[in-house]
Amino acid sequence: MNGGEPPWVFLGRDPLTGRWGGRQHLASRLASLAPTVYLEDPVRSPLRAGASPGDPEGPLLRVVPFEFPLQRFALLRRAGAASTAAAVRRALPPGSPPPRVVFYARASLELLDALSPARAVYHAIDDWSERFDGTPDLPFLAWERAALARADLTVAITTPLADRLRPLARGPVEVLPLGWDERTLRPPFPPPPPEVAALPRPLLGFLGTVRADRLDIPLVESLGTAFPGGTLLFAGREHDDGRGGLARLRSIPNVRLLGPRPRSEVPALAAAMDVAVAPYADGRLNRACWPLKVLDALAAGRPAVCAPARTDLVEIRDAAAFAGDPASFAAAVRAALAEGNGPEAAARRRAAVADLSWDRIARRFADLAAGPR
Repeated sequence: MNGGEPPWVFLGRDPLTGRWGGRQHLASRLASLAPTVYLEDPVRSPLRAGASPGDPEGPLLRVVPFEFPLQRFALLRRAGAASTAAAVRRALPPGSPPPRVVFYARASLELLDALSPARAVYHAIDDWSERFDGTPDLPFLAWERAALARADLTVAITTPLADRLRPLARGPVEVLPLGWDERTLRPPFPPPPPEVAALPRPLLGFLGTVRADRLDIPLVESLGTAFPGGTLLFAGREHDDGRGGLARLRSIPNVRLLGPRPRSEVPALAAAMDVAVAPYADGRLNRACWPLKVLDALAAGRPAVCAPARTDLVEIRDAAAFAGDPASFAAAVRAALAEGNGPEAAARRRAAVADLSWDRIARRFADLAAGPR
């Protein structure tokens, strides 16, 4: 760790327990370059608040702040932000310079201000400007305008998202994709859990949060029909859409929902798939996202097929297949099955995403945050 580097503070919100997403991985890698504090969502019990190690494999520090009551009052929100900022300063090494603060959608802007950052970086990893019914999310858009006015730099994960944000941003907007976990997604892979190993093949797998409002359920139904002897496996936390989407997903005869799995099982599950599938619905949120499920599969040496059809993901568009309708999606899965998962094919997929490991992405992120030299 370089003690001369300004520290990082992540307004991460998502917990460091359970399966990690982009913000946790990025924070853990930056912690090897400079002191890094990761803030989870505040808690209402002072007994649960405090600082503790956040990564068993590195120096990342976890801070869980105490939430002041009556947050609807601006005065108490500011008081809570000041208290959290003080807790962060106590957690950092004595004499640390002002931190570089990385914040995410719907982060507390009062807290961002209270931290007095040397550089504020908005890491835009999703596009929540529209609701799932296609109508504008006005509260989010108001937050976003205020956030972009504070950000010295915005790092968007895809070109469509960067293009939307650039006219609104005070500072520059750069594009940097998410990464894959080089600590765990490397051969040899452990065997899958017995309940997965016993499933009928081919095994078409989705590994991540199962949000019914983001999935194209009719596409999954057609995929189930196209491969009636195989299994469509969904492994991850489940969120319904309020319209019976999860029930409809469960009703497909060859769909299996495993529920949330520990982070330690991710490599075995990724390697167990014959083909990874990401059957997302077409919409602004999904067209702006970076499909981590696809990247993880390629890093594990497995083929991947993703919807909707896209041409902007230049880093992986030659290694993965993208399809916009049920017939072409099923055809892409058949082509992937025909190619197989032999050593040469697996090595070729891993090589295609070698530059997208989290270690390399974090160093590029740090270079962007450093600003002009």
